Formats: sequence, C-alpha cells, structure tokens
Amino acid sequence: MARAGSLATEGIRGAWGLKGQLQDLKGSVTMNKAVLQNAEKRKVTDESMKLWLEKLQDVAYDAEDVLDHLMTLLMRCFA
Repeated sequence: MARAGSLATEGIRGAWGLKGQLQDLKGSVTMNKAVLQNAEKRKVTDESMKLWLEKLQDVAYDAEDVLDHLMTLLMRCFA
C-alpha cells in the first residue's frame, strides 16, 4: 500500500511539473503572438516574409489551442 501511495505522489508531482512547463510554453506562445502582431503592424511588403509570418501565426494559434486543451485536462485530473 505504501508503494501505491508513493507512485501516486510521484505521478502528482510529475503532473504539476508538467503543468509548470505547459505554463512556460503558453507564455512563450503568447509572446510570439505579440511579436507577430507587431510584425503585422509594420506592413511587411516582402511576399516571402508575409507568407512565413502567416504560417508562423497559424502555428502559434495551433500551439495555443493544444496548450489550452492540455491545461484543461490537467485541471480536470487534479482538481
């Protein structure tokens, strides 16, 4: 029984560690979105740069969606 409790404790610690890492990643995604929005305001005229910024924006939105979903799952598991 003590071993099961120890495993549960390790699992919870690991999940909270993951939560912290996810929060750090979410902060990075938020910062990247701000940088992208700033780039949009600068009226980039180079077509290849515009395309690259659009793709990067799509990736940032997708990453934010995934992180939000993972955070929701963690909150449900350990609420």
